[in-house]
Amino acid sequence: MRDRLRTAVDVALGAAVTGWRGARRRAAGLAEAGRASRERLQERVDRETETWRESGREQINEVEERVREETTRVLHGMHLVTREDLEDLSRRITQLQTRLAEIERRVTDPDAGNRE
Repeated sequence: MRDRLRTAVDVALGAAVTGWRGARRRAAGLAEAGRASRERLQERVDRETETWRESGREQINEVEERVREETTRVLHGMHLVTREDLEDLSRRITQLQTRLAEIERRVTDPDAGNRE
């Protein structure tokens, strides 16, 4: 289902970019001239559809890239931390808690350091 929807979106965007009028004009010209049999006309429609689909895919990729760039720019401008920054900070806090617990243990039991 997702593939069908993706194909439909690709075709629709490709058709919008290529232009329906030009495609209809070419198909009408072929049909009127009688140069195209039904099979040849179907082949031509298939080729045009694939061209639209490819064009639509390209357009979607460009839109996705622009959205990704703009989202990154906006989030960066908001001074939000990245997941990696947060994970690094969490690791550092855990290390400091461990060190603090060791220091507190030594202060409350001064002989603890001598026994080790």
